[in-house]
Amino acid sequence: MAENHHHTSLGVVSFGLALGVTSAIFVFVLGVMASAFGWGLQLAAALSSLYIGYGLTFVGAVAGAVWAFVDGLIAGVLIAWLYNRFLLRRRKSRRRVSGCQYKPWVRKPWATLSMLVPASPGSDARTSSS
Repeated sequence: MAENHHHTSLGVVSFGLALGVTSAIFVFVLGVMASAFGWGLQLAAALSSLYIGYGLTFVGAVAGAVWAFVDGLIAGVLIAWLYNRFLLRRRKSRRRVSGCQYKPWVRKPWATLSMLVPASPGSDARTSSS
């Protein structure tokens, strides 16, 4: 089966926004659930030490969501930017290798097991008809 080596780069701002919104929703829902039902109290307490103003109130949950959005946006932009840099570096190295006509997926009909067997002196294993 042939492998497709074509990879698409990530939209840096789009990925950052997606991760920021996802983080904000998670932190907001956690704050509301912790204040209403007592779920995730330890995690909410840990996040309150990380995000200024985050608490077990509606206003605290909104403040935490804003901080989580900023945090997720920065992390998402950084992750997407690094991914694109690594992908660009990989593409450049593949171009260098393909420029040398190195194609490991191409089978050469003369590259068989008979090439491993020592031939008699003066004969070529590929052109031998015996």
